[in-house]
Amino acid sequence: MAICFYIIYLLLPTVLLQTISVTPSVPVVGGIVMVSCTGNLTSDLFWSFNMIGNGFINLTTIPSYELNTTSTNYTKTLTWTIRFQITNAGWYKCESRMNGTVVSNIQRLATGIRYRNRDRDVEVVEGTAILKIHCRFQSAPPGFLIAEWCFQPYVFPSVNETSCIPLPNNSDIIPISPTENLTSTNTYTSTVRISNVLISNAGIYRCFLSDGFTNLTKGVRVRVRGRLDPLWPAIGIMIQLVIIVIFIAGHYSWDFYKDKQKKIERQKREEQNLVTSKNEIIPEDEQKANELLINVAPN
Repeated sequence: MAICFYIIYLLLPTVLLQTISVTPSVPVVGGIVMVSCTGNLTSDLFWSFNMIGNGFINLTTIPSYELNTTSTNYTKTLTWTIRFQITNAGWYKCESRMNGTVVSNIQRLATGIRYRNRDRDVEVVEGTAILKIHCRFQSAPPGFLIAEWCFQPYVFPSVNETSCIPLPNNSDIIPISPTENLTSTNTYTSTVRISNVLISNAGIYRCFLSDGFTNLTKGVRVRVRGRLDPLWPAIGIMIQLVIIVIFIAGHYSWDFYKDKQKKIERQKREEQNLVTSKNEIIPEDEQKANELLINVAPN
């Protein structure tokens, strides 16, 4: 019986270590985070941190973490506290060592993904050599992240996430890289690059991000104008001017034609009146003329 109790006593660290508490459950950047690990009263507890998967570092070697140990009659709790930043996201391992037995438990903490300076709607001209569509976000180091893109052409009757298709053939994805010229840290960019933009490239380009805890989706709307589209306003003004000139010219031409026709008709009437006046004979005048000739004639 004593041997059984001794074996149970040795196994207590394994049973009691299974409790890790995180307050709050989802860390907020700039907020206070408390993480506790509970083990057997006589065990030695250790916290270590792994940011990028290259190995765990004992928290006692990192000054920014405040460690505190508390005990009860049967358990011991090791708690670390920190004002959480994105650089604190990663894997945390608690180890309990007692009588040559080592038991560990791992807790992963992440702040989630926050979008930074996402592109607004983009408008380009057909034939543009290179178009880059960016999806900028702030998160833990990119080893935790997965970024995927898909395309929703405008030809779809209704544009929603379920209608997403693979990117066009004239596009490719630039791997996630740190964002330059931004004051915030841990900011990264995933980019779609389109070569020789076509009208068919118009649509919504959706960026899907996942860090294992948070899944976010954002879209960038791309509008593609035809090569002549920038000229249409000037062409429209020129067409209006031509129409105005034709209207004015037609108006004055019609007035000139009507004036000419009136002049021709007036000349015709004058000629007709002249002919008529020559052909008219007045009897009285003719008789007087004959009498005058008789009287003047010599005897």
